[in-house]
Amino acid sequence: MTTERAPATPAAPAAPIACDVSKIPREALERLTADLRAVFSEVEDVTPLPDGFALRLPPPPGPGLLSKLGAIVDYDRLCCPFIRHAIVGEPDGGPVRLELTGGEGVKAFLAVELASLLPPAVAARAGLLGRIGCAPNS
Repeated sequence: MTTERAPATPAAPAAPIACDVSKIPREALERLTADLRAVFSEVEDVTPLPDGFALRLPPPPGPGLLSKLGAIVDYDRLCCPFIRHAIVGEPDGGPVRLELTGGEGVKAFLAVELASLLPPAVAARAGLLGRIGCAPNS
């Protein structure tokens, strides 16, 4: 039995690399910003990927981290539709990884944003310090 693959669908035009914070409801923005800063302050390591970065968070002490990450991703997809997000929870209560990737130019954009959100020592180890730019609400 042979199987044929469906023809590839044409690639959608690339979304511009610019966040539109106005897409996030005002009543959610303050809580989201606090959650984003709290979660990113816990990042232990950053691994460069060909098209972005993987952030490693410590094993959560209890429930809640994945819910916060899910909410962050939900809103980030509205604001920054050019970023691909993946949340990976390692087995046996292990660490959590957030992968942020995208098309051409996204890795450079992410490097600037992450430099302002991550703990300075983590950003330095990842080679992100000294990048020019700013993150929303920084």
